[in-house]
Amino acid sequence: ERTCIACGAKDDKRSLSRFVWRQNGPQEDEQQIEPGRGAYCCRRQSCRQTFFKAVGKWKRAFRLR
Repeated sequence: ERTCIACGAKDDKRSLSRFVWRQNGPQEDEQQIEPGRGAYCCRRQSCRQTFFKAVGKWKRAFRLR
């Protein structure tokens, strides 16, 4: 079970989109197999928009320094 970073809804990890941090920012990990810390987001468009606007949450979600 994972939590959507945008709305806080909890669901099975296969029901959510996984993002990993790359040099240019978060990138979607469609197969959910990329190395590194992942952040999860609902597949709803509104949550995805919130996720990409919530730059302040990225530092905590991806444990950036």
